[in-house]
Amino acid sequence: MSKRTPIRLTQGAARFNYRIAGLGFRDGHVLVHRAMHEPFWTVPGGRAEIGETSEETLKREMVEELGLEVTVLRLLWIVENFFHYEQRDWHELGLYYLMEIPAEFPFQPHEIIHRVEDGDNHLEFKWVPATRRP
Repeated sequence: MSKRTPIRLTQGAARFNYRIAGLGFRDGHVLVHRAMHEPFWTVPGGRAEIGETSEETLKREMVEELGLEVTVLRLLWIVENFFHYEQRDWHELGLYYLMEIPAEFPFQPHEIIHRVEDGDNHLEFKWVPATRRP
């Protein structure tokens, strides 16, 4: 299969991004990740690619980042987000799914439980308390 192109548009200093992410829960916690150079955490996911469904994107991203296949359960939210990051104005459209993470993925609350290199990003993952499950 040929390399697909991520769905992202740049116009001057502004950028549009189409992001797919998943919320995975275990024992009252939700899985989050961050690039190690960033101070903030997000739910794991990534950019959709042209010709790929959003469910395929989430499954691919989790194989790349977690090293295993997740089950995509249902779409939770569609979020339009505007923010400034790394000297750019961003306009992001995000689809957020409920996903099931296989039991073999480690669970140790509040500790970094997984690290991976994803392209130029060094990612780390941890479980944090969730106040409620969608």
